[in-house]
Amino acid sequence: MTREELENAPFAPPVTKSIKVGRVLMLVGAALMFMYAFVSIAVFGISLYVPTVVGRDLSDPLSVLSLSMLIPSAIFLVFVGIGGMSYVAEKGPFLKWASIGAIVLGIYIVVDLVLDIRALAHNINDPQIKASTAWATFFLGFAGLQINGGIYFVGWFLAKNYLD
Repeated sequence: MTREELENAPFAPPVTKSIKVGRVLMLVGAALMFMYAFVSIAVFGISLYVPTVVGRDLSDPLSVLSLSMLIPSAIFLVFVGIGGMSYVAEKGPFLKWASIGAIVLGIYIVVDLVLDIRALAHNINDPQIKASTAWATFFLGFAGLQINGGIYFVGWFLAKNYLD
């Protein structure tokens, strides 16, 4: 290439190893979010037909509130997943949902972790609940959206240097 061609060439920032790792983590996180959204929709359907299977008490207002939030949260996760894939491809629909979703998921992870630790401490001190049940509840809550969202958030954090 001549000097003039180099000066007039479009600028393409380098893709570092951390950006590549971030993109892979975003794709893995997006795939996990699609699976979590599917499971949330399935739990919603099962809760309406056989609430005892998933441990729902439809006479409890908090249980009904948490049940009613499953569909909007599943839709949000689908948009964020599509946004993450668009972000990695650098084009496509819902591109801005990647950043919005990563920030919301980062906040959610911190708040949910604090609430899960609080519930764990409360359940361990409750004589009617076994310690193994309390720990199982904690780990199931942690494995739910915290791991998926954490992978997505870390991937976005590493990959964002490329577009932002």
